[in-house]
Amino acid sequence: MAATRKIAAPKRLQILNLSYKVRFTDDGEMAEAAGWCDCNKQEIVLARTLNPDTLQEVFLHEVLHALAHGYALQFDDEEEKVVSNLASGICLFKKQNPSAWRWFNKL
Repeated sequence: MAATRKIAAPKRLQILNLSYKVRFTDDGEMAEAAGWCDCNKQEIVLARTLNPDTLQEVFLHEVLHALAHGYALQFDDEEEKVVSNLASGICLFKKQNPSAWRWFNKL
């Protein structure tokens, strides 16, 4: 059986024309959130203890917040619902269609 190679998390992300710092933190700082995006500080913060599936969804969720902010998208009071549903849907699509996702990543 081949060993799984662990990929290091990014320390920075380019989101549109901005550079976001990515950092992991312990649960004590997290309150009730698994992650957050501070668009003013250009920082995405993720809980260190998340399992891989949850981390994937939370990471994408926070990136979607940064994109919404960068594009000045107006969701009224629905932004949290919109980014949650999009992140869940994209992660599920990836899981259900691994060959399509591999193809997409190689484009």
